[in-house]
Amino acid sequence: MKKFILASLLLSVLAFSFGCKKDKDEEVKPGVSFKIDGTAWTSTTVLAQHSGGITQIAATNADGTLQLVFEGGNTGTFTMSTGTTMMIYQAGFTMYSADEEMDPAGNINITKYDASTHTIDGTFSFKGYTSEGNFVNITEGKITNVTYMEQ
Repeated sequence: MKKFILASLLLSVLAFSFGCKKDKDEEVKPGVSFKIDGTAWTSTTVLAQHSGGITQIAATNADGTLQLVFEGGNTGTFTMSTGTTMMIYQAGFTMYSADEEMDPAGNINITKYDASTHTIDGTFSFKGYTSEGNFVNITEGKITNVTYMEQ
């Protein structure tokens, strides 16, 4: 009887061990994403570098290019009024850039700037204006596990 109980217990433990295993370990995919006037945008290519005290991130896909530039190599919130901060979205020949005078609410919030793995995480949002005064809303921006080069 003891052997039967022990065998049943062992089988139960094994069944739960293998039955509860995840199908696939979820991996965080590096990249940049945001919504432009409510429509989702996800990068296909991202390049980032830190050089001369300035960090630059350039993300592209078939619809356009996003450029984020901020001073420093650390975590923090960067706005148009903090040093060298730029936020630009270009679609075709139309360039939309953040403008402190028209909408000072745009910001880049870097939550992880890891010097050992050379990766950056953060969020951003801004209203981008053309020279003619047209604009787009860039919201829900995410920088996820983006690798940067040190120069």
